Amino acid sequence: MCGLDFRTMRRITNRLQTGRKRRGLAAVEVAVCLPILLLLTFGVIESCNLIYFKQSLTVSAYEGVRAAISSNASAATVTDRVQQVLTDRQVQGATIQTIPSDLTTAVYGDYVAVRVSADYSQNALLPGWFFGNRQIEADVRMMKEF
Repeated sequence: MCGLDFRTMRRITNRLQTGRKRRGLAAVEVAVCLPILLLLTFGVIESCNLIYFKQSLTVSAYEGVRAAISSNASAATVTDRVQQVLTDRQVQGATIQTIPSDLTTAVYGDYVAVRVSADYSQNALLPGWFFGNRQIEADVRMMKEF
């Protein structure tokens, strides 16, 4: 014949079947592991987005309170400064509160605070999946020096 005996043909056939079994096993492993890896990946991305969101609120409150402690500060200038930072960082739906609400009553040595809060679900990459409907806020206080 072609020079191959029965045992050689049997070994070749077994190797082909083993290769098919291994490919099937790899497909099962991917089917089991892929959803877990995707969930883990999206969870890490969403967690990083939450940290960035919280930091954005803190930075905007800090910039707002810096504007609030200046000598000719008004609630409008504080709100404008905070809103500028929030717009630059693409934060939506934030509320801004200055304490005291009338900055002209604050004198040297008084503490001035700016509180910025926002709903995380409006700013999440995957709304409602990981962190739900959470209200995140940042509060920064400084002493009026001017």
